Amino acid sequence: MTTEFSRDHTTCSLWGASLLSSVGSLPLHLVPLIVATLIADSRTSVAGAGWIASAILFGQLSTTLLLPALGINGVSRALAFAAASVLTIGVAISNATEYAIMLTGWFLVGQCCGVFTYLGTIVASGFSRPAFALAFRLGIVLIFAGCVSGMLQLCFRLASYGDLITAIVISLVPMVAFGMVLYHPVNVRASYVYKRAQRLHIGSFAALLVVYLFFAGQTGYLSYAVQQAVGRGMTFEVTAMALALMKFLAGIWVICSSCLGHEDPKGTRFCNLTLVLVGAIVALFYSRDMVILFVALLAIEMALNKLSARLQAVVVTAWPEFGGRWLTGIMLLGAASGPPLNGFMISIELDGAFVLICAISALGPLLWQQWNIYRMNTVETVGT
Repeated sequence: MTTEFSRDHTTCSLWGASLLSSVGSLPLHLVPLIVATLIADSRTSVAGAGWIASAILFGQLSTTLLLPALGINGVSRALAFAAASVLTIGVAISNATEYAIMLTGWFLVGQCCGVFTYLGTIVASGFSRPAFALAFRLGIVLIFAGCVSGMLQLCFRLASYGDLITAIVISLVPMVAFGMVLYHPVNVRASYVYKRAQRLHIGSFAALLVVYLFFAGQTGYLSYAVQQAVGRGMTFEVTAMALALMKFLAGIWVICSSCLGHEDPKGTRFCNLTLVLVGAIVALFYSRDMVILFVALLAIEMALNKLSARLQAVVVTAWPEFGGRWLTGIMLLGAASGPPLNGFMISIELDGAFVLICAISALGPLLWQQWNIYRMNTVETVGT
């Protein structure tokens, strides 16, 4: 892939794009707090709260698919500013008492988040070291989410859902302004074209199914992490601070790992990451101590980020044309499906069953990778 922008602006634009991506990712990172405060305020049922995450993700999915379909290869400052303005309006609308209007507001927020996600991906993919840039962007997103979550709790004392919404709006404005100052719009022109669609077969569909189940299980489980912890007797304030600190430390770890060169997309060892993730999922479900809760959340965040990145890399490598075109959509669709399903199962007292689903979905990448290695070895054997 070749790019058409000057390297002098690349680093500055990467910082700006990372900050704007952080703004776009913040609502999703705050979903556990949103769900917990909604239920505590009796704004909706346990099952209904899960649809907040789905509304955000479906909005993000619509924009993520629409922008490339319209041939938009770069996000101008005007479009970024418009998205930021509409995002702020959407957050304000989401404070409505009517459930349908609330969902509409979060859907609007999701659409604007999609613009910022697309913006960040475009800039990172045009960087001289794309793998580093993508990991760096993720680290900034996590650090920002952790800092904002902590400041919201310390400065605003989130006693209600309305307080949370007000605090989110206040925190977004300076970050958008700072990101816009650093951001330089870029256009990335691919040096390749898809001459012929790759033949579809069961392997490509199986890969995307694994991706779908993985994101459905993990996102659905984490969306109710704070609410479930409060239900086990922990205080909302301490749980929210544990979530904030976890995000911050995970972001530091991602950036340090990328700077040390550990973001190599060819690294496809899934076993250790899978064991850590499954163990942390079980520990989080049974945790009644704040230290165990924090360690489990941190382990999930770190393993999840690495495992999802490596899963995406091997899927695109195995089927670059088919997998690459559909990967983002499948990820968002899976993430949108998980929260309402978990909310429904919690409401009918089957929360333990969803934890089992989550653990099984965490095993999917490892099982698929082993099958893919077997497939490649078989092809090489036949070829010789």
